[in-house]
This record gives sequence, structure tokens and C-alpha cells, in this order.
Amino acid sequence: MVWFLGGTAVLCLLYYIIIVIYSGVSTSFALIWPCLAIFLGLLAAGWWFGSQHEGRIPVWIGVSVGTVCAAGFLILVITEVLIGWSAITATGQPADYVIVLGARVRGTKISNSLKQRLDRAIEYSEEYPNTVLVLSGGKGPGEEISEARAMYEYLQYNGIPEDKLLIEDQSSDTVQNIEFSRTVIDRQEYNKAQAARAHLMEFYRERPDGDTIGCGSALYYALKALDKNAAVLCSDPVPSRYAFTNARLFKGEFEPQTVVAVDVASVQLFGENNGVPQYSRHVDLCIDHHAGNSGYADFTLLDGGAAAAAELLYEVICAMGVDLTSHMADCLYTGLATDTGCFRFSSTTANTHLTAAKLIEAGCHVEELNTLLFDTKSRERMEAERIARNHLEYYLDGRCALIYLTRDEIEQSRVDPADLEELTGLPVSIEGVKVGLTLRQQPGGSYRISVRTAKGVDACAIARRLGGGGHARAAGCELLGNLENAKNAILAEVEAELDAPQEEA
Repeated sequence: MVWFLGGTAVLCLLYYIIIVIYSGVSTSFALIWPCLAIFLGLLAAGWWFGSQHEGRIPVWIGVSVGTVCAAGFLILVITEVLIGWSAITATGQPADYVIVLGARVRGTKISNSLKQRLDRAIEYSEEYPNTVLVLSGGKGPGEEISEARAMYEYLQYNGIPEDKLLIEDQSSDTVQNIEFSRTVIDRQEYNKAQAARAHLMEFYRERPDGDTIGCGSALYYALKALDKNAAVLCSDPVPSRYAFTNARLFKGEFEPQTVVAVDVASVQLFGENNGVPQYSRHVDLCIDHHAGNSGYADFTLLDGGAAAAAELLYEVICAMGVDLTSHMADCLYTGLATDTGCFRFSSTTANTHLTAAKLIEAGCHVEELNTLLFDTKSRERMEAERIARNHLEYYLDGRCALIYLTRDEIEQSRVDPADLEELTGLPVSIEGVKVGLTLRQQPGGSYRISVRTAKGVDACAIARRLGGGGHARAAGCELLGNLENAKNAILAEVEAELDAPQEEA
């Protein structure tokens, strides 16, 4: 018996060593094997000692040890029978949720044991596609990301939809796995119940820029993650360079109960082509960063100090309890980068950079986005720039530079409207220029004027006097009449601003 117990203890210890080599030391459940090895070793030693000292060991000790061993063995047998019986009698009905427990992650790479577990989860998900997988596991020693995040990326790569995955990344043991996963499931069920009949529509403004589109798309996917029925309404077509945001456009397929506007400072900016003006006249919530917001919505979430609406919306999505996906991060980064000139404008703050860093941590594809947004220029865009440079004019002793494009020239170049926005920074980039003006003729004949200024000159003050608005360094307005009238009107306001006492920015 001594040899049997000792040999079994050695086998348990060897099995534990194999598990550690295969899965890593963080596999806490495997500790049962060295514990069992120690117990069997002590039992073997006790048996040997008893055989060497017969009659000297009280009978009650042997009886007690035997009872404990018999009880343990009986519990083990009963447990295994119950597990087997559950497997035999299982109905085969799909579960609403399946908790997938984490295991060792080496840096960012999953262990072999975790891979096998996830492969089985993939099989289950393919068999029952409506089941939601709850990925449970925090970040342990030697792990660069949480076990839950590593599992999420593996399952996403293998085609499991993100709406069928929930992340629980705070647990550190099996008890917490179950407890915290339950909390995540309860929150998901609550959100589903709240959203059962919720229909939301988001508004883009006319001529939407990267911040508008990025925010609207990120909010759309955040709402979808909460099982809300959402869509986006935009007066103008989404520019092709932002097609990757891929938000669902509103086609009138449902009656919106809640209308949300993003990055829209006034009702006038909604445009006249949205087809459903009744919604633009009743906006429930506006999320914006323009200090001059007119307050047209029932509720306004405004941060005039934010460099972009995306900076504010990032906090909103986090507060919603939504796990930020890499696609949401791409959309929000687009808003941040385009509204700050790739973080070159004076509106960029420390919090702007911190937000960008968090988006990068969430999987934002920074290099690809920067190439798409700032380094890639279409031939049509280059043709429009060539035409605009031919119209370059200087005023006010070289302190003001102006370029313009007529409607015929815009149509001739066939440039995407979004690319025209990039031209607005050309005049102010010239040495010695304090105010840069870009005039673009609209289909109705009016001129849309973009004002860009150097440090110490208030662009918003210039535009505001002509019915426009914006930021301290970037603003705009629209003027009726011919080109000369538009020039004279805007140049008069520029001169007044330049000749006024300037404050240091």
C-alpha cells in the first residue's frame, strides 16, 4: 500500500508539472494536483510509520484517517457521477450565455489550453449562433493584456460577431469569474430590456467633416452594442474617404423615438436635403464642442474646451458601459485627428492626446488612418488645389491671403466636397499671413467662406459678424451675392479684427 500511495503521489506531481509546462503557472485550478500529491505522500509516510510501530499508534488515529479518505473518495465518486449524469441527460437546448473561463496568456499570445477551450467555444457558437459568449479573465503576471481581451481578439479573428461577445476582465480567480460574469450578464439583460422598443436616429450636419462622421458612426455602433435600433441621417452624402465608418443610413424604416445630433452647433447646419425636417426641428440631445452652440436641443452635452466632439463622445461611450471596439476607436480617432489637423492646432490639449492614447490602446489603426486622412490626395483634389493657387491674392499688407473656387471650377475638377475642406489651411500657412480665407461658390450661387487664423487672431469673431461661427482659429460663414461682394464683406471684417488690439493667445 505504501508503494501504491507513494507512486500515485509521484504521478499527481508529474501531471501537475506537465500542466504547468503546457499552460503556465497561472492555471490555479491545477493546484489540486500538487495538493493531492502532498496528501498522498503524507498518507504513505503515515502508513509506513504505522507498519513500523504496530501497536504504538492509537486506533482512533487510523480510524479517523481511514474515514477522511473514504469520505473524500465518496465525494469524488458522487461528483463525477453527477457530472456524467448531467452530460447524459442534457436537453441540447442552447444557453443564452456561456461563460468561457480564461487561462494563461503569454504576453498577448494565448496558451495551448486556452486555445483548445476557445476552439470548443467557436464550435458551440457555430451550433448555437444566438448564444452570447462571456469572456472572463483579468490580467495576471507576465500578461500584457487581460485574458478576456486575448480571448476576444482570437474569437473575433475566427469570425465570431462582436455582438455575441461580452468581456469581463477584472476577475483573478474562478469564484470571481462566476461572480463578475454574472454582473456583466445582468447588465446586458438590463440594457436589452431598456432597448427593447428604443429607436434612435442620429443627425449629421450638411457637408459633414471627419469629426461629425466619426462621432456619428462611433455612437451608432455603441448604441447597437446596447441592442438599440439606430440609424444615421445626413443632409449630404458621406464623403468617400470616410466610407470605412460604415454606419447604417436612415431610410425611414422605423419611427425614431429619440433624435441625437453630434457636432452640430445650430439647426441651420442640418441643411435642407435631409428629407425629414420634422426631426431636425425637434432634437432630444445634442453632443457638441462648439462654444457658440445655439442650444436648439432639449438637452445639450457641451464641452467648449474639447478639441473635437470625438473627445467628448469617447467619455460618453465609456459612461454608457460599452466596450470600445477597434472600429469605434477608428471612428473617434478620425474625429480627433481631422478637427485638430493631426494634433497641430492650438485647440489640442493634454486631454486630447490622452484620449488618442486610449483609442490606440483600444486597437485604433493609427498609421492606416493617418495615411488615408492626411497623406493620400486624389487627382481631383490636386486639380482643385492647382486652380485655387492660381487665384491666390494678398490683402492688408500681406497680413491676409485669399483663395477662391467658383462653382464651375469645382465641377471641372470633380473634387470630393470633403477634399475641399483641406484647402482651407493653405492661405494661412504662408509666411507672414495672419488670416487665411477660402471662398467656395455653392450650387445656389452663395459663397461659403472658411476663416483660418494665426495665433492671437480670433477667427470666430470675424465669422460671427457675418452670421457664422466656429472656433478661435477656425471658423466660417456663408454670404449671398457675387464674388466681389463676398470678398469686400469678409475683408472688411478681417481688417477690423487685425486693426483691433490683440490679446496674446
